Amino acid sequence: MTMTTWNPLSELEAMRQQLDRVFHQMWRGPRPQTWRKESEGPAYYQPAIELYTPDEGTLVVHVELPGLTADAITLELSEDTLHLSGELRREEKINEDAYFRSERNYGRFERHVALPYRVKEGEAKASFTHGLLTVRVPLAERVKRPQSRKLTLER
Repeated sequence: MTMTTWNPLSELEAMRQQLDRVFHQMWRGPRPQTWRKESEGPAYYQPAIELYTPDEGTLVVHVELPGLTADAITLELSEDTLHLSGELRREEKINEDAYFRSERNYGRFERHVALPYRVKEGEAKASFTHGLLTVRVPLAERVKRPQSRKLTLER
């Protein structure tokens, strides 16, 4: 009979991974990236974005996509939404047991970014340099998207 030392942290980590899978299955959304074995299935992650207006007539979106090529990215722009997707794959096949630590993100990503203003999608320009995607698009109008408001119920 072999005895092993009980490690409560390993049980907590296993529980956290199970909760991640449950939430991922419920919403089919991105899952936080931590240590992940290939046998767990495909990974999902969301690249970091910046969204700002440097002047009165332009909207700029920056998306961090290190390790990708321009061919691996799909962009679609409507007058009020930017949709981007792609996949970052491992360059080489490495046995899982060879890893000591891996914090890099691999797998598919997909983002739908609601734009704060309507834009002229036909005049958009996109560039990709050193892992940074930049989308510049002129604003169609400087009117913010409609905001929700609380209604009072009549009695």
